[in-house]
Amino acid sequence: MTTFNKAVEALAAQRDKGIEKYGGELHETKPTALELATHAKQEAADFLQYAVELEERLKPKQSHDFADATARFECVIHLASAVANECAPPETFEEFCEMYLPEDDNVALLDDLPALKAVLKNCIADPDVEYPDVNTIGYALLSVGGYLVQFAAPVREYHSETSCFYSWGYYSTEWRWFKTMEEAERGLLDWAEAEKQRAIEKFKAKSQKSSTSEGE
Repeated sequence: MTTFNKAVEALAAQRDKGIEKYGGELHETKPTALELATHAKQEAADFLQYAVELEERLKPKQSHDFADATARFECVIHLASAVANECAPPETFEEFCEMYLPEDDNVALLDDLPALKAVLKNCIADPDVEYPDVNTIGYALLSVGGYLVQFAAPVREYHSETSCFYSWGYYSTEWRWFKTMEEAERGLLDWAEAEKQRAIEKFKAKSQKSSTSEGE
């Protein structure tokens, strides 16, 4: 459907509501050519803005994008090849299964991978249930494909809403799964921005609490 047709439909819907509400006649609230043109122009402008933002989001990421976000991939596991040979999984996948999964209550990752959530459901529900081994987890993910990635970004300590201290000597991480590396790259940048905003909100809450205490 063209933008112009959408504009016509939108205005027609508004017109019909006016008729129903005020009991007017069709010709009294019929949109003029100028109204249609103005509405279509706005719709086109909105669509163009969306297209520009989408193009920016989908274009290949460069080093400066990650430098600006202060974020990196700590680990990337090509899942299909990692679980292809159950007798010899890569060390990175073994560490993921044996070290990170038992200690990391990562709801987002389990939502990414229903197959992983299914194989872990018993030990998640009951800590006394034995944790599945690497081969069991690998078999559950045999047909999933995609990439297991570990995001990393320094933990920011804000002194104001625009000033902070951070160092790669102290950073946070999170495991996620993506079908493609392009999606993983966008996911990393989105995650890093969310971590930044979380740190800012933490500073705001701390400042507000301090101000409240001083006023008492």
